[in-house]
Amino acid sequence: IVNGEAIWGSCTTASVNDAAKLEKLGRPTITIVHDSFKKSASLHAESLSLPDLPFLVEPQPKGFEIEYVELKEFAENNLMKLETSLTS
Repeated sequence: IVNGEAIWGSCTTASVNDAAKLEKLGRPTITIVHDSFKKSASLHAESLSLPDLPFLVEPQPKGFEIEYVELKEFAENNLMKLETSLTS
């Protein structure tokens, strides 16, 4: 399950909580996290006893806009990580 998008404080907490619940039910997840919230997401996952919870870390777009070329390159560069997280 591709889970949420941790782009603010409360979104980060909620996305990690959702992923933790799904993982404990045996459903593999990967949570999209902006790079500026990676540490917060990781610490929260550790507090839920899931230190290896997978995250797909994306750069926070400038002005909340991302160019198609950047998005396409990001997707291509992370396809294997996405596939591995969802099939393990």
